[in-house]
Amino acid sequence: MTVPSATELPALAPKAHGWEKSKTNDHGIQRRSIGAEAIVGLEAQNRRGQYDLYMVATLETLVPTTSATTLTLSYLKEKFELALLVARFQHPECAATVSWDEQVSAIISYQPPEDDEAALAWAEDCVHVQPTAKSAYDIWGELEAERSANNVIIPSKSFEVFLLANVPDPNACISAGAAVEVLIHTNHLFWDGISCRMFVGNLFRILSDFIGLPLRQTVPKFKWGQEVKNLSPPILDSLSINVETLGTEFDNKCKEYTSALVGNYSSRGLPFTPGLGLPRCELLTLSAENSKAIIKGIKTRLGPEFTITHLTQAAILLALLDALKPTDLADDEAFVTPTSVDGRRWMRPELAGSFYSMCQTAAVVRVENLKSIHVSHEDATETQVTALARACRDVKTSYDRWLKNPYQQALGLRVHNFEARYLQAAIRLDSWKDASTVSIIYNEANYTKAEVQLFLKSITDFMLAFMA
Repeated sequence: MTVPSATELPALAPKAHGWEKSKTNDHGIQRRSIGAEAIVGLEAQNRRGQYDLYMVATLETLVPTTSATTLTLSYLKEKFELALLVARFQHPECAATVSWDEQVSAIISYQPPEDDEAALAWAEDCVHVQPTAKSAYDIWGELEAERSANNVIIPSKSFEVFLLANVPDPNACISAGAAVEVLIHTNHLFWDGISCRMFVGNLFRILSDFIGLPLRQTVPKFKWGQEVKNLSPPILDSLSINVETLGTEFDNKCKEYTSALVGNYSSRGLPFTPGLGLPRCELLTLSAENSKAIIKGIKTRLGPEFTITHLTQAAILLALLDALKPTDLADDEAFVTPTSVDGRRWMRPELAGSFYSMCQTAAVVRVENLKSIHVSHEDATETQVTALARACRDVKTSYDRWLKNPYQQALGLRVHNFEARYLQAAIRLDSWKDASTVSIIYNEANYTKAEVQLFLKSITDFMLAFMA
């Protein structure tokens, strides 16, 4: 593959991506997507929901026997709707929409509701209830299967919620101690994983103010239209550097990055069945105890500057080699892959902590000498640990190379369009209350559930070998 020169990459033009008056609605505003938004906003993929984000939360009901409030799915739906109204005024990204024109990059738009009644109707359409004994993950799979079977090409909402409980109908009482699962579905164009979690956390905090209040309470009133000022500013105006003053050094860094990225296109990967797969996700959670032991092992064996992120990247590669079992590894064969990085560290500090629009860049991870780290789960634990440690050092070297680059977020905004055609799957590492969850999001790639679960277990088994 030919590496594009710096002059072939799109220039960073803040005016071209700033908020402006909508061209289709007198009361709305719009902006042209950029960077990672351009990838997840590609029309065909976005209409299929290829990059949609899902989250699952569990609410445990603690309703006192003396409470006058009967907790039902219908009750929770009303309170979630009211909380979502408040959250929309604070963070209007949750009601943004997408459209496309002759350009590749999508148009992100926001239109204030005409009045409180219209705002409430919007919230009611975003909150769904389902009496079911199925898990949120089962419902997630059914939603994607139904979308595919019906050939739905309407882009997903920016944000919607499904409330699930094992009750006969929406008005049936949910007993104290029972669980209510909350399935959150978002369009990735408007959020990244970090901002989605920020918004959900804020929504739950608002929700707590409504729980316990009676049904059909007074709906909060807002001066709709004023919330527009709460939209996140355009990202090119939010960086700690002035992108309009970047020169030769920045161009050289862009060329360096794209040159490094090219190795990805010849790297090995898991074979998959021909045909289009549904956007899906499998996950495996390590206990808080095991997660802490793994982190302790990393710090003890490699040093305090190494993290579980480095180990996870190394474990992914070892799991890949163990699955492929290649017999033709050259002595100098390397593995190269791009990985998403939170771009907020390159933003102005006063904006970074409250930036809700997508803010992702990328780093290129390169691990040398694959032959030296080709081990299996049947090998001695120390053999596995030695291979993991060697790969970890290369992973950290790669991360350090790009994270120390002051232009990395600007660079990502510039070159992500170049990468867009080649991103098909992602592996995520998340942490909650000390427990680590590794998930594989496999979008269009056609793997079976069993294949993905087996690969996921292989990754975590290698990670567990590193426990102190």
